[in-house]
Amino acid sequence: MLIAGIAFLFWSCRQEEKKAFKRYDGPQEEIYDVGVKYSEKGRVSVEMKTPVQLRYLNGDKVFPDSVNIVFFDSLGTRITTIRSDSGRFDNAKNIYTVIGKVVVVNSVKQEYLYTSELNWNPGTQKVYNDKPNKIIRRQTSSILNGTGLDARQDFSVMSLRKVNGVVKME
Repeated sequence: MLIAGIAFLFWSCRQEEKKAFKRYDGPQEEIYDVGVKYSEKGRVSVEMKTPVQLRYLNGDKVFPDSVNIVFFDSLGTRITTIRSDSGRFDNAKNIYTVIGKVVVVNSVKQEYLYTSELNWNPGTQKVYNDKPNKIIRRQTSSILNGTGLDARQDFSVMSLRKVNGVVKME
């Protein structure tokens, strides 16, 4: 009985172990049916829509569902559209990245770009990647394949870094 009493005394005096503080790194905010518009000189230049946006404490955003982006010219005419499976925004770098089956349609030039990832910097108004790309030009029936892309945000000017493909010339 004495041993049981001493054991109980030691057990009851023992301090409880403190659990280490674990910081929550998950999203701080969930927003549904998101629409974001960028404007220049009072005119909408870019519009982005996505069903879900997760915002984190550091300002980063994740778009786990489809992302749809429209670029407009100075008259407000829809020039280029982008559709992707998902995306994210890196707040520290001010870079949007769309991921998955990325399809870009330039309705003015009748050009279609297919790739797996695109990065957009709103500050420089440039779009780029280091991934394989396929460009189909409807007007000339040419197909270009290449790795690495640099373009203006409205895709009015676009260049592939490493090119291969079939180009029809008249």
